[in-house]
Amino acid sequence: MICFILNAGSIGGVLGISLPPVGDVSISDGYLDLYAVTKGIQPLRAISHHLFHMGESQAGIYHWRGKEITLEAETPQDVFIDGESNGQTPFTTVSIPQALEIVVPE
Repeated sequence: MICFILNAGSIGGVLGISLPPVGDVSISDGYLDLYAVTKGIQPLRAISHHLFHMGESQAGIYHWRGKEITLEAETPQDVFIDGESNGQTPFTTVSIPQALEIVVPE
């Protein structure tokens, strides 16, 4: 299993590939989106099959939303934030709505 916690419906920085449709996903709804890729096959193979549409896939992609998300594992697992190692589980993150102001030139 591999998990992604995002504030959008795509995995930024991975070739710009979008996740399969999972319903309404909004960057301004105040919620974080948790995706879990699983189903008894190796996670990287599951991702390549499901996201890159390479061959048959037995991967399952599950989606949940929350304003505070905690990931725990029976055996501590490594946590990466934007590709950088950031400790191990348990890991908690929270949504801070409107914490970043984005200015777009006219």
